[in-house]
Amino acid sequence: ENQESFCTMMAFLASYEHLRSEIIALEGAVVLTSSMKEHIKNPIIQKMGCLALRNLSMNEMALESESILSNVVEAILNAMIAHEGCADIQAEACGAIWSISANSESGGDKINHVNAVKYIVIAIQRHSDVRLLEQASGALWRLSIFNPNIKAICAKDDWIRVIFQGMSKNSNSLVFLENACGLLSTLSTNVECSSVIYSQGGINVIVETMEAHLKAVDIQQYCCLTIRNMAAGSQEIASALTRSVKSIINAMKHHDLIITVQQEGCGALWSISVNGDENKEFVTSAGGIDVVLDAMDERKDALGGEDAFGAFTELVTYGIL
Repeated sequence: ENQESFCTMMAFLASYEHLRSEIIALEGAVVLTSSMKEHIKNPIIQKMGCLALRNLSMNEMALESESILSNVVEAILNAMIAHEGCADIQAEACGAIWSISANSESGGDKINHVNAVKYIVIAIQRHSDVRLLEQASGALWRLSIFNPNIKAICAKDDWIRVIFQGMSKNSNSLVFLENACGLLSTLSTNVECSSVIYSQGGINVIVETMEAHLKAVDIQQYCCLTIRNMAAGSQEIASALTRSVKSIINAMKHHDLIITVQQEGCGALWSISVNGDENKEFVTSAGGIDVVLDAMDERKDALGGEDAFGAFTELVTYGIL
């Protein structure tokens, strides 16, 4: 009971930025991992321990010691293994991994990526809890940025289907959708992952998400980037992605002064267009030239940059204009 109270208190105190340095100085992470190890079967200690470690890791100095970092990650993964059936613990553990990989200077490199991905995937396949999906998507997104090999691991499993199901079921959960779309934008740089996203019905989910959340800048940006990456993978996928052209154009029109949306939108139209004359014609007939030209407008600082020029050149070369 004392350990439960301790871990709960640590989770609360570590949520305050100005207290983290003091907790670090008192070796709070060491004490937390020791408590979690000694009471592995206690769900409260594991849940609050993971939350405390997550909050603590928001200070980049918390886990600068490799030995401490290693023990922290081990404690988190052990919590996931021991409590597979508890969605709350899985969510806090995924959140901790996400925070460590994002905030620790060496966290993204030192985490055992294979094991982390393995247990995160087990969690999302077992639970449909939206907060778990939110935290798991964030963790997988961050881990995949640091380690390209994760993309190959992801391509071998069908867990992406679970993400798509979650996106359809929780279409109003913006944080989860932003994380999921960000994850897809990173995974889609791998040709095998793009093929899995395509085969699992990802295009429909991406388009539906863009249409439902037109005002959400990050969602529009990440979806455009995902489309861009996927279209570069194969002509078949690029042709299938023509159904996203209207959504890309709407995003560019609605966020005409947002540089990231303009660049990724132009990049997506360019990537689709370069894969076949029929695609070029589709982009043109949908009004793609107008938004590309608008993105090149010097009066708007030519927000589309090189991507707008590339898309424009591709269409001109085809002889549309």
